[in-house]
Amino acid sequence: MMGKLKSKIKDAVSTAIGAPTEAQIDDLKNQIDWMKQHSDIRKLKPATGYLRKKQRQLIDFAQEFMEFTQEIDLHPFLVGGNLIGAVRHGGFVPWDDDLDFGITREESNRLIKFCEQNCVIDVYDGNWDNYSYEEQFRRMERMLRLHPNKYVLDIWVDQLQVYKGTSVVDVQYIDFWPFDYYDESYKVEDHMKYLDDLLNKLHVINNVREIVSYLELERKNNKNIVEYETSIFFPGIDNHIGFGRTKRTKSWVHRNDVFPLQKIGYENTFFYAPNNVDKYLGYDYPDYMSYPDYIEINPHEKYKDTCLSDILPVIGLVVQSVQDIDFFLPLYEYFEKHGIYSFFVGAVDKKDGSFNLDEVYQRMEKDEIRYRKEFKIKCYCFFIINGRQYPREVMRQRHIECSLCQSDFCLGKQKYKDFEEIEHYIKKTYSDEKRREC
Repeated sequence: MMGKLKSKIKDAVSTAIGAPTEAQIDDLKNQIDWMKQHSDIRKLKPATGYLRKKQRQLIDFAQEFMEFTQEIDLHPFLVGGNLIGAVRHGGFVPWDDDLDFGITREESNRLIKFCEQNCVIDVYDGNWDNYSYEEQFRRMERMLRLHPNKYVLDIWVDQLQVYKGTSVVDVQYIDFWPFDYYDESYKVEDHMKYLDDLLNKLHVINNVREIVSYLELERKNNKNIVEYETSIFFPGIDNHIGFGRTKRTKSWVHRNDVFPLQKIGYENTFFYAPNNVDKYLGYDYPDYMSYPDYIEINPHEKYKDTCLSDILPVIGLVVQSVQDIDFFLPLYEYFEKHGIYSFFVGAVDKKDGSFNLDEVYQRMEKDEIRYRKEFKIKCYCFFIINGRQYPREVMRQRHIECSLCQSDFCLGKQKYKDFEEIEHYIKKTYSDEKRREC
């Protein structure tokens, strides 16, 4: 009797504070499973809003880099989720936000030599085990500040990444995954064991720069990894797909399933793809025409949300109407160009709760601007329109009040007349606070 009473109280409290009950969660799971069983994944609509804008920017960046390197005649081919997207959706998987290419070892070496002469090369000189997304963004921010709008080639343990921009706010990047030929007599079971042993060695070495050098030497000295063409074309030991900690591909990839490469439609352009796409995808994704077990929407933007507050000032632009969006849009665009990470967030006064944000969210999707529906991101400060009724969670944090009928921004008694003054104030006070924390 007491157990049932506790359960009823728990459900009542959960409902009162807005948290879902276990029954509601189970019901939602059942609805999702039903939708998966009765819908065709090939007919999903493309991404919308900021994610769609980001996808188009990635296409433009990839084409720009291919043109930049055309003299060395590269033929990178779609792999992983991007290849699935090409076959299943004619472009990006609707929730995806990166662009990955496979590349032969010979072309990978050619790319590195080209970048040594024409780009900036970066190899991380730090511990691999302690590496995090925050450290990755911190590195990237440092390199972009030193080399704005120059191509940077980051040679990593399990991929090559090319990126360019002025800060991590506007950076664009694509990844290249090297493939090797392997000796015909080499057994895949032996290779899987070799990858396990190799992974243990790399964790002992730990320093990324030393690991990169070790892997290069290992490829040259390993008699099973060959430079001539064989029937086995498999991810390299420095390729995330075939890497020791992933090992998603567990059988040899036959060369004829990859070559000759074909051109395949991708959004509004064409990229190279394996010769036998269905057979090639079957090595890694035997059920690629079905829904995956887990869908993570725009994952790299989520990493930014959790990491950037310790690297850059993160600003929330609080809106309650379409008019507020129009007012903040020039400021948002200014921040994008000057290395300040900002996003729009809709706010409802919880005292009355009558305000409907649907129109606001629809407009932000249409304008393809970055926005969030919750205040969970750690912000340096919020910008709010004076006179509006906001939830306490906004008002008790640092905020700058702005007037819709005037051009000034007010923090306490201090007023700022233009965007440059605001930028200077934010960057200076943010930098001062970080120094005090250190």
